[in-house]
Amino acid sequence: MALCRRPGPWDDMMPTTSEAPRPRGTLSARPLSTPMSRKSERVIAGRYDLVRVIGKGGMASVFLADDAETGRQVAVKLLHAHLAADLDVRERFANEIRAIRRIDHPNVVRALDDGDHQHRPYLVLELVDGESMASYLRRSGPLPPDEALSLTRHAARGLAAMHAAGVVHRDVTPGNLLLVHVAGEPYAIKISDLGLASIAGHTDDLDSTLAGTTSYMAPELVVGEEPDHRADVYALGMVMFFALTGELPFTGRSPAEVYAHQLVSPAPPPSWLVDDLDPNIDRIVLTALRKDPAYRYATMNAMFQDIERALKLRAGTPNGVAATPPSDRYHPKTEEGRQLLERLVAAQA
Repeated sequence: MALCRRPGPWDDMMPTTSEAPRPRGTLSARPLSTPMSRKSERVIAGRYDLVRVIGKGGMASVFLADDAETGRQVAVKLLHAHLAADLDVRERFANEIRAIRRIDHPNVVRALDDGDHQHRPYLVLELVDGESMASYLRRSGPLPPDEALSLTRHAARGLAAMHAAGVVHRDVTPGNLLLVHVAGEPYAIKISDLGLASIAGHTDDLDSTLAGTTSYMAPELVVGEEPDHRADVYALGMVMFFALTGELPFTGRSPAEVYAHQLVSPAPPPSWLVDDLDPNIDRIVLTALRKDPAYRYATMNAMFQDIERALKLRAGTPNGVAATPPSDRYHPKTEEGRQLLERLVAAQA
């Protein structure tokens, strides 16, 4: 299926790229760092023998570890030493533990244990032998529609389980979706990194305007309003658009320009970039990317069911949302949000 950029009102917001898609390939393990040195630093809780760093973020490192009790390998996420005294960071780490402990689902990375090591909190997770969807897309380029739908179907199923447990992820991106092999399908998805998740009944102090990755943030997050599960619907619509086209619907020279697009620019249909794309897929993506949450899918399960209909795994055709918004522009609910929208839009004039 060929990419075919068509003239349209979205021309000034789409990125250009000269990089050709990389050949498709099999999943490959990420390169590992050098082994840990001193045993006192290496063994946690007398049980988890840290072998190598397999991932590193701003808050924590993730280690491949041997579990002495089970004989299995696990992933151990350990807060960086220089952040051990930062109460805000420790609360965010604790929030991730609370969130992931609520969920037991095959499409969500499973928590096995947690604790404190030398005044640094840690979280033990099942080891996922695969790569992120972001890495896969960098190698493969845009995916065939059925493959893109299959991957987002798994992600939608996992997110629906999270929402049923009262957890909103708030940072659904290809980098937080891990690919694993499953019988009968090329890959399944396991959702990871719940560090920005919100939990029903628990008040967090995380600044919601900072909660998320710029290109995947729902409009309500941009203006600092408290999001619900429909913010994850929006983000998964972004993931689906990117998987299908290899591009994002909104780009800019600065985060502020992207934020402005998230608030006031209608999303283009994926078919603007992908020739002969099934209109039902357009319907799913554009429903997920509505500015006003009231016009998106009401639940992640509704989006999951429409993806299954598009894959012919469920009877019928995708429904989307019947109601059409009067204008696809976000209308903040607070005065602070309205002022922020005005400043962002004015800055791009």
